[in-house]
Amino acid sequence: MREAFVQSTHNSAGAFIAALLLVLIGGYVGVYYAMVERVGGIKYEGMGQVVRIDKPAYRAPIELLTTNKEIAWNGVCEAAFAPMHWLDRRLRPRLWRR
Repeated sequence: MREAFVQSTHNSAGAFIAALLLVLIGGYVGVYYAMVERVGGIKYEGMGQVVRIDKPAYRAPIELLTTNKEIAWNGVCEAAFAPMHWLDRRLRPRLWRR
């Protein structure tokens, strides 16, 4: 009887952890897609070199836009969302290579 209880407790703990990870990963992906924007363009450098800029920008809360902290916000978001952006570039290459 005790072994059955331990086994059922172990199974439910594993299911809880799996569900929790699924929710956390889903939230991370959802926040990334809600915040990311493509900022593209062409940057002309010396010696006639042309460099394409295909980097993400992240929507900042309004209070950051009015206090000139948007650059720091983008840096934090770039670091936090780097794994998701790496995957997004592979899932949607046409968007990021325009």
